[in-house]
Amino acid sequence: MAAGHRPCATCRRDRFNAFMTAWQIASHPDKGALRVTETDPVLHAERTLPILSRPAEPVMTLPDGAIVTENGSQIWIKWSGAIHEWSFAGYGPAKAAPSDHMIVVTPPSTVAALRAGYLPEVHDTLLG
Repeated sequence: MAAGHRPCATCRRDRFNAFMTAWQIASHPDKGALRVTETDPVLHAERTLPILSRPAEPVMTLPDGAIVTENGSQIWIKWSGAIHEWSFAGYGPAKAAPSDHMIVVTPPSTVAALRAGYLPEVHDTLLG
């Protein structure tokens, strides 16, 4: 999701439906169910923005599941009120953020869906 993708509608239908419902609540609360033809172009446009040109936001105000970076070279996830550094082995223990404001890697519309209640599946290293 941090890379700007959504759950697959074919092989992950329950996760897809939950994501689309959260997206709809966040972006079009007065509209009926959305179609991927409405959401996918938005995700594509957001994910193709260069990471270092994206806005910095207060880390602790972000929803769980948001991915952040300080300079593009290291990645963290906000989870359960803390941030955890990412590596190929999984996520590390909770740490203090290296900065109060960090660049948000997760696309804005996905952050909005997270704020609206979508909870992504995460690597076991975050679940203790």
